Amino acid sequence: MLFRRIARIVARLGPFVVVIAVAAGARAAPMTYFVGFSGVGTLPALGAFTYDAAAPGFSNFIVLWNGTLFDLTSAANAPNIGGACAGAASSPETGFALMDHSMCGGLFSRWFGNQDVASSTFGFYNETLALPAQTGATILATGPGSNDPFSFFGAGEWTLTELPGGPVPPSAPEPSTAMLVLLAGLIIAACRAIPTRRRLSS
Repeated sequence: MLFRRIARIVARLGPFVVVIAVAAGARAAPMTYFVGFSGVGTLPALGAFTYDAAAPGFSNFIVLWNGTLFDLTSAANAPNIGGACAGAASSPETGFALMDHSMCGGLFSRWFGNQDVASSTFGFYNETLALPAQTGATILATGPGSNDPFSFFGAGEWTLTELPGGPVPPSAPEPSTAMLVLLAGLIIAACRAIPTRRRLSS
C-alpha cells in the first residue's frame, strides 16, 4: 500500500524530477530547495523549487497537497503584493524573500491549502501582526475540486532546505547522479509526510 502510493507520487512528479535534476547538473547558479511543512489539518506531501539568484527567477515550483499537484512557478515569479512592505515589487526577488522569510521585518508567514467540491487553492503569504493586518506578498495557485461532499484544509509554517551539496559544479556530479539524489529526497519526503485526510464539515 505504502509503496504503491509512493510509486503514484513519483510517477506524477516524474517530468518535474527530470527537469529539476538536469537543471541542477547543467548550471551552477540555480539552487534547488525542498520545502518542509508543519501545521494543522492536511499537510503537503512535498514541495520543491529551483531559484536562480544570478538571473532572478523560479522554475519547477511544485507542491503536492491533498493529492493535487500545484504548479506555483508563475505565481512565485510575479507574487501578489500588499501594503506591508514599502517599495515591494511583484518580482522573483520578492517571491524568494517571501519563501526564505527575509521579506521586511515584523511579518507573520503561513502556507495554506483549501479544497472543496468545486475547486482547490494552495499558497504562501505573509502579513503584519498588528491590526489592521496588511499582506506583504502572496504566492497562490488554484486546482481542481475534490468531488467529495467534505472540505479539506491545512495551514502552518514552512522551512527551506537546499539540495545537499548546493549548486552542482560543471565537473561533478553527472545529471543522472543529481537526479538520483533528488528522487531519493522526494521519496523520503513522501514517506514522512503522506497526508492524512481530515474531513471537516462544509
